[in-house]
Amino acid sequence: MAALVLSVANYAQLNSEADVHLTMPKVLRISAPGGDGVQDVYLQPTFTATKRTERPAVLLDMTVLVEPQEGGEDMPHLPWHEVVDLTQPEAEFSTAFITRVSDPVPILVFGSEPVTPMAWFLPTEPIPALTVGKLQVTLLVEWQNKPDMVRDFCIDISQEAVDEFADPEQPNVHRFIKYPTSECYFFFA
Repeated sequence: MAALVLSVANYAQLNSEADVHLTMPKVLRISAPGGDGVQDVYLQPTFTATKRTERPAVLLDMTVLVEPQEGGEDMPHLPWHEVVDLTQPEAEFSTAFITRVSDPVPILVFGSEPVTPMAWFLPTEPIPALTVGKLQVTLLVEWQNKPDMVRDFCIDISQEAVDEFADPEQPNVHRFIKYPTSECYFFFA
């Protein structure tokens, strides 16, 4: 009888759907504006299933939504464009190298290990020039047969960041760091 109960419990656990946790990365990257005014966002969230299961959670899509800065123009939304490998040498004035890994295909999240896609978010239209102040941002993650995940955070745009975005001699991708005690990302030169 005990073996039957254990088998039923094991079967139920393996065939149930796991919940998924989203952990925001410590670093977010924003590209300098190109000639067309487009700025990209690179974000590598971590998705972890709460338990081991044979039925993975299926990540379908991600979108970054940015609220306009005070007195600013409407900001376009940034859909998930590709999964990339982003290599940025630590040398000053270095150029980031972006290698395409895949299109934004559904990603399976099992309980055995975390999934951390480097997502490249490309705006649908040019972004208005960023000004000093805070950007309120939302990461929207769509799942198959699960409610969407919404994670709000902010990006603190300093005068130093604005100056570096405008300087063609600076690196083309800039880092913003998130400290454990804050939901904001701060410019890191």
